[in-house]
Amino acid sequence: MPARVVCISRTLGAGGTDVGRLVSERLGFRYLDEEIVGRAAEKGQVDPDLVVDVEQRSSIARRAGEKLVRESDAARAAYFKEFYGLSEESPTHYDLVVNTGLLTVAETAELVVAAAGFGLDAA
Repeated sequence: MPARVVCISRTLGAGGTDVGRLVSERLGFRYLDEEIVGRAAEKGQVDPDLVVDVEQRSSIARRAGEKLVRESDAARAAYFKEFYGLSEESPTHYDLVVNTGLLTVAETAELVVAAAGFGLDAA
């Protein structure tokens, strides 16, 4: 049987980590995040502890937050260029695009699970 994978790509502050954890729980999948970050950081010659530290900061000043988002967006663009040869990200690169600003984490996870074709009772 082929491996089943749900990959959640997200921007900083979109709630992707919480959605990913909930989706993996509902589908009975193993959740990978820091492991992937560590591998990518190693390949990009970036200290994985620094990456995790930045991800875990939850209380930052507005200006610092805006700067962090700009830097995150630039890093995301560089990642897509380096690993996929894409000059810009497009919604058409994905099977499902969700505006997490309009839905709760649970609602978003429900959509992802349904789109994956497994149903909420599969776990």
